[in-house]
Amino acid sequence: YKAMLFYLEEQPQLINELLKGLTNKIDFSKTVSVMRKTGYLPIITPWLKSVQTQNNASTNEAINQIYLENEDYESLRESVTAYENFDQLALAQQTERHKIVEFRRISAFLYRKHQKYQKSIALSKQDNMFRDAIETAQESQDTEIVEDILRFFVQQKDKEFFTVALYTCYDLIRPDVVLELAWRFGLIDNSIPYFVQVLRDLTHRVETVQKKHEDREKKEEKQAQQQMNQPLDIGEIAMMLPGLNQLQMLMPPPGAMPNTLPGMNVMQGNYGVGQQNMGGGVYSQMGGNNQMFGNTSNYQGPF
Repeated sequence: YKAMLFYLEEQPQLINELLKGLTNKIDFSKTVSVMRKTGYLPIITPWLKSVQTQNNASTNEAINQIYLENEDYESLRESVTAYENFDQLALAQQTERHKIVEFRRISAFLYRKHQKYQKSIALSKQDNMFRDAIETAQESQDTEIVEDILRFFVQQKDKEFFTVALYTCYDLIRPDVVLELAWRFGLIDNSIPYFVQVLRDLTHRVETVQKKHEDREKKEEKQAQQQMNQPLDIGEIAMMLPGLNQLQMLMPPPGAMPNTLPGMNVMQGNYGVGQQNMGGGVYSQMGGNNQMFGNTSNYQGPF
């Protein structure tokens, strides 16, 4: 740093060469602080530009200050857009009352980056930078801010920017608000393109919902048809018919016909399976259900 001061006194035209050679060895913040104290900060502008790619806060603020003092708004706009590591609100406050409108636009731009949309829009309205105001409202994604912009254009009787706002902020505007403003202030013709697009979007949404509903119905119908055509196995039949398990228990195994079946009370006599010949009648008892068929008048049994 002593070498910097020496070069500044003896060979100021070579100080940028010195700094470029010492870039990897010096602290940027301290270098800027030393040069600012000497009052010759602008003399190292070439070196500041060469190291700005490192996005150091001190170098960014120093070079932005140089651009502001030189009223070089184009370079300042490029700098604040590409390198964001600096006190943006402080610079916005410095430039919002600048005599040159482009610096005030930079101020509105910085407020917008910090989501101070109302402040940014107010500056843009003040300078009749309506396109900047519309872009800021659109970026805010706030319906109330957008509709305030529409009402402002209605009050200013600016049909052109009213139409531009409808196009730019289409997704954020409520159709009933547009219809009311258009009807009250004679802006129907300017609003027709907006309403055409609204109707087109509504039609597309209805068609999309209808198509999804039809596809779902077709899918459900196909699944139902497949289930009807699919054969049922014995397990599924047993679940559907709970009494089938009892019936299977009553049935003899294949090739066998026992004299008695579970649940049957067989009395002595000459009769078939599950049947009793009693006085010319047939008595059948199965599973506890008693039935008498034929002539039972001569039967003197316990029943």
